[in-house]
Amino acid sequence: MLTALLTTTLLAAGAHPASAAIADVPKNLEMDVGAQKVLDVQSIARVAVGDPNVADVKPIGNHQLLIVGKAEGRTTLLVWTNAGKGAMYKLDLRVSTQTNEALEKALRETLPAEDFKVTELNGRRVVEGHVLSVDDMEKLKTLVSGESDVVLLVDLDRSAQTHVVNRINAEFARQGLKDARAELVGSRIFLTGHVEDESDSQKAQLIAESIYGSSVQRMP
Repeated sequence: MLTALLTTTLLAAGAHPASAAIADVPKNLEMDVGAQKVLDVQSIARVAVGDPNVADVKPIGNHQLLIVGKAEGRTTLLVWTNAGKGAMYKLDLRVSTQTNEALEKALRETLPAEDFKVTELNGRRVVEGHVLSVDDMEKLKTLVSGESDVVLLVDLDRSAQTHVVNRINAEFARQGLKDARAELVGSRIFLTGHVEDESDSQKAQLIAESIYGSSVQRMP
């Protein structure tokens, strides 16, 4: 689908010298929905935004741009200048309910004893780190539940994982799944052993997920 560019043309009068380099402007920009950002770009001739539904871009004079995040999404901002023979600048803009920096800050404020790092991979935000308890893991999942592009690669502390494994196995025994077992392999909890049929297999999975969450995996 071809997206039309929304273009604004400015008068060249009073342009600033070419010495204020366009290279100082970031090539990538992240901002929250509703946030505003002012960029210094000298000698602006015109600007264009690929998707005006994602961001609103307004020139301030001929040397600054006001960018306002309108809705979650990605778009491209193009800026043409009158400096020298003229130049075009491209900025990839991402607007989200929470930027990587804001998400990382929120995680650390909610769980100050934990260590988290937020990176981006293939258009998705990846949260890496570890938590000290199942309760903290649940808090983490709740915090990012509204962020559809967030992937959690967070490990539970090993002592807490051992406690979870014991709880799962105790519940298996109570429910009559005597040959099903939860085992801690590395930093992951796997379900192993044997069950009578697929119904018991699903039952074991549900028990494990009710205690630990969807991070429990079946061993082949």
